[in-house]
Amino acid sequence: MLRNEFGCKDSSTQIVRIDLGYKVYIPTAFSPNNDGINDRFRIYGEDIYECEIMIFNRWGQLLYTSYDMENGWDGTIRTNNNPVVGGTYVYSISLKDKLGNKFDYDGTITLLK
Repeated sequence: MLRNEFGCKDSSTQIVRIDLGYKVYIPTAFSPNNDGINDRFRIYGEDIYECEIMIFNRWGQLLYTSYDMENGWDGTIRTNNNPVVGGTYVYSISLKDKLGNKFDYDGTITLLK
């Protein structure tokens, strides 16, 4: 119990919530060789409410699109399901958190064969 300068007792209780926002992890490599380890390129996160993932080859051809973070790219071309060769690919990822804030990420992913 606290006392002020006049000797009066006072107390106060308040619950404070601190919202740190969303969290995201974007891997830098994956190996789609069906061994059950890192077979898909997928992002991991918390408090993400919308997601768009696009994967391109070095010539800008769109290989994969998804609106589901859990799905992930398996290293095949979306139009014919043929596997791509090992190498570096470009991703563009757009996310929205629960407050509606948008976050864009562009980078590269290495596909290991």
